[in-house]
Amino acid sequence: MALLKSARLLVVIAAVFVCTVSPLAADAQAWIGADAWYLNGTHFESSGSVHDAFVAPTFQVGAGGNRLQLRGEGIPTFGVTSSPSNPNLPAFSQVGFVDGAVMYALDDRARYWLGLGGLVINQETQLPGPSNPFQYATESSRVAGIRYATELKLPVRGQFLVLDLAAMPALHGTYFADDCTFCNPKEFSTGESGAMTDASLLFEFSRARSTWAFGMRYLNYSAVYTQYQVFADRNVGFGLVARYTFSVVR
Repeated sequence: MALLKSARLLVVIAAVFVCTVSPLAADAQAWIGADAWYLNGTHFESSGSVHDAFVAPTFQVGAGGNRLQLRGEGIPTFGVTSSPSNPNLPAFSQVGFVDGAVMYALDDRARYWLGLGGLVINQETQLPGPSNPFQYATESSRVAGIRYATELKLPVRGQFLVLDLAAMPALHGTYFADDCTFCNPKEFSTGESGAMTDASLLFEFSRARSTWAFGMRYLNYSAVYTQYQVFADRNVGFGLVARYTFSVVR
């Protein structure tokens, strides 16, 4: 629910942003879109690792012109089956995120961009019953932090090759554990901190108000329990991306 509220807020901010920029830039526009990911990755914990592959959607929104833009994306929620600590009891994880950044072009042709924004990740893992009565059956976490972004757009025969790099070196949040019969305490929480790298390489081409892009994306996220400085988990994924965006204001 929090991610859906954040996504709605991002759409409102984008609309306000483009209305503000419109008097200043003749090329101001707003757009919406969606990605389809085929992600192949590995989830690591201290007790083991799980490899998985899945398809997930990402929703895009943005507004601005050739020098200043507001961009955002998010996944309300999607499910992944993984359980490195309980190989005989497959866990069901729900993951969602929303991120956004204000991007500024360093040149008049809008080839080199720098940006600053934020990221929020929500995650919940549920072990199916009957499980170990001395083990927490539900684990969840939420982390957030500043997102530093850069983009390079290279013209290729009238189209573009787009390289995006983003770093989130200081993500902070809370890890929660509950739903345990004989655990003491029944509910447990502790601080969590992490870092994330996000990179993509897409071939992009436009026709009228539509833009298509195809390419690859790489994600690397790792976290520790802040109070104990103990390894929490690491997620590394690489996959194919297909993207479509439509300009709604132009």
